[in-house]
Amino acid sequence: MVSLKPRHFGILLFGRALLNMSYRMVYPFLPALSRGIGVGFEELAILATLRSACGLVSPFLGFFLDKGSYRFGLFVGILIILVGALGIFLLPAYWGIISFFISTGLAKAVYDPAVQAYVSSFFPYETRARGIGIVETAWATSWFVGMPICAFVLDAWGWRGPFLVIALWGCLAAFLIHALPAERRVVVPRGYGVTVLSKPFWVLTMSFLMMFSNENLIIVYGAWMEEAFGLRLGALGVLSFIIGSGELAGEALVALIGDRLGKKRILTTGLSGLALVYLLIPYVSASIEAVVFVLWLMFFFSEVAVVSSFAFVSEVVPEAKGYILSINYACGLTGRLIGSITGPTVWHWSGNITFNALLSFSAALLAFLCLKYYSHRARSQSVKG
Repeated sequence: MVSLKPRHFGILLFGRALLNMSYRMVYPFLPALSRGIGVGFEELAILATLRSACGLVSPFLGFFLDKGSYRFGLFVGILIILVGALGIFLLPAYWGIISFFISTGLAKAVYDPAVQAYVSSFFPYETRARGIGIVETAWATSWFVGMPICAFVLDAWGWRGPFLVIALWGCLAAFLIHALPAERRVVVPRGYGVTVLSKPFWVLTMSFLMMFSNENLIIVYGAWMEEAFGLRLGALGVLSFIIGSGELAGEALVALIGDRLGKKRILTTGLSGLALVYLLIPYVSASIEAVVFVLWLMFFFSEVAVVSSFAFVSEVVPEAKGYILSINYACGLTGRLIGSITGPTVWHWSGNITFNALLSFSAALLAFLCLKYYSHRARSQSVKG
């Protein structure tokens, strides 16, 4: 049987880190990008919302992923982000950044469910957290390595610098996709779309709330750090490096012990820890050292919850991994979309990070309750069966 070797994981990580860096660079550097392009902070935040809206096509693509090839989905995702990066240099500044935001949303809508389904096809559920956890370290890598690179090129070459890096990276990533083995074919039963939509409502709601809680706070974290502590590009780059280690630790924890501890148990731990960290934020905002530590914890527990949720969701409807993961992606993205609206709105209305933190806490707590209710129903139905 064909299996994924370390070099194959390297290719997947290389492509995934590219898309994640493209997606995440807006968060710490939103003020710098808005100044470079000559548009307001709020206007770029609206473009981040547009990016999320574009990703809502994911459920429509999930069916074709199951019918066709997950590996081809990886190639298409890389190609889309490459075109978007080139648009920065071929179009006027404002229209170029619009095209990049749209392409980022579309690229991740294709690539993320494809890579999760691709890896899942090689791993049985009992060991799947390890496979998905390894691939998801690209999320931390994009922050841990990509954000300092973005800070450097922004400072040295201006606001277009990061997009040149993305374009060159994309060319190499697209070429490397062809070295991946074909995935194990998936047999898709007729009418499975109705099954997917009817079974996991509470799990999908959990994904929505979990992603909303994160986006509502993280989208204003760069502006908060600038205003509260006067941090600029170089310092934000160093801070991103520190915080990225928290994400990497969370992803590594899931990869190392997620299967042994149990997907649901480690997911519950991540959601609980995330909710508690949100409550701490208002009490530490006077000290930059305390803020950095709490932000590290926030990113750590967020990754524990998110990565373990991918492995957990992938087996809700085992015969339709691509479809269920695409729907799950769209639900999480809807949470991000709404969070990208509420985050700046609450921040500018209150002028205080406390209200963002309390709103995120409420959402994380509801996500925890949704998971508990889904588990209770699943046990009840199992007993009845």
